[in-house]
Amino acid sequence: MNLARNIVAEGIGRPAGYHYRTPIFNGISRVAVAPAPSPFTHFTRWVTEAVKQGVAEPNAMVLATASSTGMPSSRIVLLHSFSESGFIFFTDRESRKYWEIAENPKASLLFYWKETQQQIRIEGKLVPLSAESVAARLKEAVESMSAESGDVLYANLCLTEMFNERARQWAKGKNVTSSRWCAFELTPERFEFWEGQANGASDRKFYSRTPAGWNATDKTV
Repeated sequence: MNLARNIVAEGIGRPAGYHYRTPIFNGISRVAVAPAPSPFTHFTRWVTEAVKQGVAEPNAMVLATASSTGMPSSRIVLLHSFSESGFIFFTDRESRKYWEIAENPKASLLFYWKETQQQIRIEGKLVPLSAESVAARLKEAVESMSAESGDVLYANLCLTEMFNERARQWAKGKNVTSSRWCAFELTPERFEFWEGQANGASDRKFYSRTPAGWNATDKTV
């Protein structure tokens, strides 16, 4: 705490002329985070707005995994698509994250959008997917279009378009240059939606999976 106070008071690590900047939200309405029917609906609303607001790479997310001994590691990966089933991304079978997932399938995702001052944390379990399963998940997202007023379809199309051609061709079942390419889906157990305010305060909404469905609360779960 003393070190933290000194850093703030003395400006340690700040460039010359640095001043704290209050976040600017470009006219985005800021109200308390409202509950949604499900965390997937909540995620869809936010990622769709992020795309519309021109957020740079809204599908970029931090994937955190851990080895069987509990040693954590994290890296940026790209979200390929999402549905009520979970969140899909691609990776290399010879990567560190692949072997950590094989040892310990529990993982977390983190989205942070500076432009809209929003952060989403998702915790759950990873399962490997075949190309056919990826196509089925995308079909599920398209078929849910009417229930979500098109937002799920819109968001998934935007995210998929941002992803590279190799992944898109793989998802269609076509050959790619390396057989090491594979897909995983994170099945969520918990969500946290964080939203900053212009006055420095923040709002949070938590969702946890229960046998009866999703439970929403303003407290950590």
